Amino acid sequence: MLRIYCDTNIFSLIKETHPAFNASLKQVMDELNNIMLYTFSFAHLEDKSRTKKEHIHLAEDDLKRMEMYVKDNYFSYEENDKMTHFFLATPLEAFEGINFDTYNEVLQNGFDYTSLLTDLDDDEISRPFTFMMKSLLDMSVINPRISIANDDSQSEKWLDKFYPQEENVTFGELINKMMGFGNQFLNNSSEIKEIRKYLEEYLDRDDYSFEKWGIEFDKKFSDTQIKMSFSESMEKVFKINSNYTDYDKFLLYYCSLELYNVTKEKSSGKTKSFNFRSLQNDAKHAWYASFSDYLVSDDRGLLMKAYIAYRYFKIPTRILSITEFINMKTQFLNQEENSKAFIETLKYEVKKSLVLKGETFSDTSKIIKPTHNFFNYFNRIKEDSKIVTLFCERTAKTNNLMYREIELLINKLINLFGVDINNKGYFDFDKEIKENEGYLRVWKLEDLTIKLWNARVTAGTTACLDFILK
Repeated sequence: MLRIYCDTNIFSLIKETHPAFNASLKQVMDELNNIMLYTFSFAHLEDKSRTKKEHIHLAEDDLKRMEMYVKDNYFSYEENDKMTHFFLATPLEAFEGINFDTYNEVLQNGFDYTSLLTDLDDDEISRPFTFMMKSLLDMSVINPRISIANDDSQSEKWLDKFYPQEENVTFGELINKMMGFGNQFLNNSSEIKEIRKYLEEYLDRDDYSFEKWGIEFDKKFSDTQIKMSFSESMEKVFKINSNYTDYDKFLLYYCSLELYNVTKEKSSGKTKSFNFRSLQNDAKHAWYASFSDYLVSDDRGLLMKAYIAYRYFKIPTRILSITEFINMKTQFLNQEENSKAFIETLKYEVKKSLVLKGETFSDTSKIIKPTHNFFNYFNRIKEDSKIVTLFCERTAKTNNLMYREIELLINKLINLFGVDINNKGYFDFDKEIKENEGYLRVWKLEDLTIKLWNARVTAGTTACLDFILK
């Protein structure tokens, strides 16, 4: 099923009491609901987590409204295995399952290393560990600030942000100073302004900005003092830490576009003010949207940086403004099949569509890329002598069936072909989600047998729809 990822503000704009309520947007989202698959992510929850406690009930109402569209199609990046997974959880369930009070406390206020020690129990087990950690943190170390000679006053100012000024410091004091700056960087918009201002003294953005040079900005960046393209400079950064995951690299690349002034978000004609946490969460929205087919947003800054990042990382997710999304409605609805046109459309696509070179299963079969995405899901056709199979091919990280995709697809097919020969009917989610083998549904129509089944492919799974002639 085509997946649509809308950022948080889209769900605000379809709220009828919102000052900027968009009736046309709400109408389209309502019409496509239960036809397409709306998805959401941890980034939506993080947006809502910043709501003041006295207004948290409003955030919860927003999450319940979001559920009307996204159901339980939830994406989240898991630190334990460094992978992005999809889960069955509604927005409110996912939100309540995360301790955002602690999460925000750490991000807002940072932490003092001594608290790690005072919270430990004073018992025979903890005491040796506490002593060892305290000894380590109280060790004197050479302040890296002292060893860096720099006559540049601006550079001196930034070094003072990172390191204590004293020559003799402990390891713990060094950690707290750096963590303190990290906390300011996350939450204080003035830190972003200062970084940009600092870089502008060395790099004239007119020489390489995306607004002026478009996608050529990457090459133009090499004309600056950095002497390498933006891509090359980022790849150099990626190599510094071999533990960077694709998720880490994506967020770093996205945020660097703004920090290096490649892009500059505007609001009412002025440079937009935001902290790094806000910028990073926009990057997360763009990352999670890459597991869907479409990203919809009214945030021009997000759309611009997502476009550049998707191009660099070769991510095929299409980016739509609200107007573009509304204008896509007719195409989406036309890809919903009806009994009169379906078979004729299929015959036409088999005869007229592009045959993908070198992609054959055998001497008698061929793979076709249709112009029409059947049921807003199937985007490939395999033609054999007496069997035509529809299937879906996505990029490696998205080439998996989400649970609700199976449900939507079966229900669409029941509406088109009628009840299957085994009288299973519409998808019974609680029962069938545990069934992994055999045909999902089978229909017999005169001289035609139709079978729906799941197939494992190189990078995941796809639903297959066989049309078998007698």
